[in-house]
Order: sequence, then structure tokens, then C-alpha cells
Amino acid sequence: MNPVHRILVIDIGNTNTNCAVFEGKTRVSSFIIESLRGITVCELCSQLRQNLDSSPSLDYAVIASVVPDLLSVWKQAMEQELGIKLYIIDGHSPLGMKYPYPDPSYIGPDLVVNAFAVWKLYQRNCLVIDLGTATTIQLVNQDGYYEAATIIPGLKTAADNLIGKAAMLHEIELRFPQHVMGQNTTDALLSGIVLGHCLMLEAFISRIKAEYPQKAPLYVVLTGGLAALIAPGMHSVELVNQDLTLEGLRMAGVELRGKGL
Repeated sequence: MNPVHRILVIDIGNTNTNCAVFEGKTRVSSFIIESLRGITVCELCSQLRQNLDSSPSLDYAVIASVVPDLLSVWKQAMEQELGIKLYIIDGHSPLGMKYPYPDPSYIGPDLVVNAFAVWKLYQRNCLVIDLGTATTIQLVNQDGYYEAATIIPGLKTAADNLIGKAAMLHEIELRFPQHVMGQNTTDALLSGIVLGHCLMLEAFISRIKAEYPQKAPLYVVLTGGLAALIAPGMHSVELVNQDLTLEGLRMAGVELRGKGL
């Protein structure tokens, strides 16, 4: 009988670092640490100890980072200071994925994790859309072959840029608009920002399906922090899984551990 491991998974994004502790397949806790450039190993360890104080000892940890400078700090904190075995996920990780490029290192670690997750979880040709600081779309086939990807400025990133450069616009709370067009500035912004992102993604999905007819049917999965916000406007989406990246990290760790790495 295989032992149940306690695993810390770490998803370092440009804005926040999402962490979760899994006991086997069950997530028992989660926390967020701001992705602060310049954080010291000592400061990071202090935050980790506070968040992990009530958690029993960890067997190992798995990390994916789109911020190279932070990855080195986390590696030192986990392995040297806390004594926890750390698996780092990137395009060269031996997860069984196949790539159409001789060097898959250009593929972001977060994209690798999401692609691995949809392959293992759904076992069909998938489009996975991740809404974070950037919005990414990936095409992954049922055999774990990474076809291609698109990277788009994120919904909130675009909104902050627009509001920051327009003197008469003010910051708004993002929510799904009630109408296609607004009769005041806030509703007009929500229509353009939120509904506009939905319509753009629907157009991308339609164009991808037309360009890859041999992949039909494509199973469309939505994930990321803003997935719940735009899901009401996405008629092409079959499933919303906001924990896809964390679950993918857990499965990636199990895969590597099982190979004795």
C-alpha cells in the first residue's frame, strides 16, 4: 500500500504566489504570499513558518515559477533553511509530455503544469484557458502532446493600464456586466473590459477550432483567479476548474516522486 504523502505545492505568479498543502489527493490548507521581488530568504521562511505552523511535517514540495528571481529564493528557503525536498517544474521535467520543439524550455512552467493537468485529468483534446496576470490559451491533445499556445494581456492587467492612463476614469470593482452596453462610465467600462475579454476569447476558441479541425471535439477548460468572473459570458467553456494549476503541481510531484527523482 502506497503511503499518503503531505505535499506543499507552490505556484509563483507575477502578482501572487498561491500555495496549498495536500495530504494524498486532498487539499487540507491553502494560503497566498505576495510575489515580492527582493524578498529575502529569511523573510520568506518567516512567512512560510507562520502559514505552515499548524501543518504536520511535509514530505516534499513542488514549485512552478514565472519569476526566475523568486525561484532561487524559494529554492534556498525550502531546501537549505527548511530542509524540504523541492521539485522544480519546467519544460524539461520528465512528466511524459511531448513537445513539437527541440527545446521546450521557452514554455512557461505554469503552462507546463496546466497542460500536464488537463492531459492527466481529462484525457481528451483540450483547450485550457488560464486567466491571471496574462491570459493564456493552450492546445493539448489526449496523448499529452503540447500543440501550441497563445499569450494575451490579462483582463485586470489591461484594465489597470487603461484606467491608469485615462485621467477621467477611476478604478472599479470588476464584475460581470448586466448589459452589452453601459449607460454610465462604470457600466461602460465593465462591458468593455469584462465582456470584451469574453468575446475575444470566444473568437480565439472559434478560430482555433477552425484551424485545428482534426482535434475536434475540443474540451475547453477555464482556470485562474478570474475564471469565475468571466465564466458567465463564455458559452464555449465546458468546465471551470480554478484549482487546475495547484492540482497539476500535486500530480507532477507524484509523477516525479514515483520515478525516484
